[in-house]
Amino acid sequence: MNNTFQNRINKLRERIENNQSLLLSSSSDITYYTDFNFLLPEEREAFAFITKNSASLIHTSFSPIGDYPFIDYLKGSYPNQLANHIEKIIDKEKIEEILIDAETLFVAELNAIKEKFTDLKVNNCDTAIIQNFRNIKEPVEIEQIKKACIATALVIEEIKNELFEGITEYETKIKIDKLIEKHGADGLAFPTIIAFGSNSALPHHQPNDKKLENNMAVLIDMGTKVSGYCSDMTRTFWFGNNPSKKFLEIEKIVRAAYQATFEKLKKPTIKAKDLDNAARALISNKGYAEKFVHTTGHGLGLSIHEQPSISWSNVAEIYPNMTITIEPGIYLENEFGYRYENTVLVTEDGAVELTLQD
Repeated sequence: MNNTFQNRINKLRERIENNQSLLLSSSSDITYYTDFNFLLPEEREAFAFITKNSASLIHTSFSPIGDYPFIDYLKGSYPNQLANHIEKIIDKEKIEEILIDAETLFVAELNAIKEKFTDLKVNNCDTAIIQNFRNIKEPVEIEQIKKACIATALVIEEIKNELFEGITEYETKIKIDKLIEKHGADGLAFPTIIAFGSNSALPHHQPNDKKLENNMAVLIDMGTKVSGYCSDMTRTFWFGNNPSKKFLEIEKIVRAAYQATFEKLKKPTIKAKDLDNAARALISNKGYAEKFVHTTGHGLGLSIHEQPSISWSNVAEIYPNMTITIEPGIYLENEFGYRYENTVLVTEDGAVELTLQD
């Protein structure tokens, strides 16, 4: 594993000049390049500071750290401590510019750095420099994502058999929480979405006390983590023996949109927007363009939402060993919503669904 993280840092170094430095402040970026594990992603437990000649992990004194010989471990991550650590490295290595991630560096941290240095250039970094390497998954990453996908699919398969009239969305969530460890996952990748009936028309609905009734739509969108890596899967189904004609119609359209998108991945070169267009065109042609209110998918890995965004405006190419979701949906207010989603591994000759397809 030593070589894994050293190689990742070396790739970053190739993207900066001798007089430049790079400050990483996103928890998933820091984990990817240094193997530091955050207790909570939103906590400011650590930063990574990369130059041509050194790599430093600036961390809290109470956090467990690694022991990699190519990383310098510096205690103290409050804004003034961060600035002090950076000052020593800059003076030693004659650095003239710091590249920052403007999306994740806090104002207090940026101000501390700017107050410390009056002549130093502090500029926003093109985040693609940091994140593009993460888009193409290494074999060890793919294995963890596969495990998370299998766990998620098994949980959804089992929870279907545990539903009964009168159970609430929240009670269903509690059952899912108990099944996660049973099927080999470490935890949730994001708060589970469980929506009964008309609640399923809101894509990011959170479980409440709504009770399941006979002949009602059910939407479950969930993901688990294994060794920090995420999965994502959605299934929508009818609880009862008499699905409405409208539900069956929407189900057929969404499933066809999913398949049309999946088939696009068999082409040798494809852009993210082409995938989105495949799903959106089919749904639009059926008269439900305004009812498909989100993108067709996203990348995932250490974070549940990574690049590439599978959106109508993204011209980024899709490459082998990317892990993405395909998740078209149609949402009918006050009736129901239908979404179908798998986590997919892009390969040289197509794609593989990592969440089990039913």
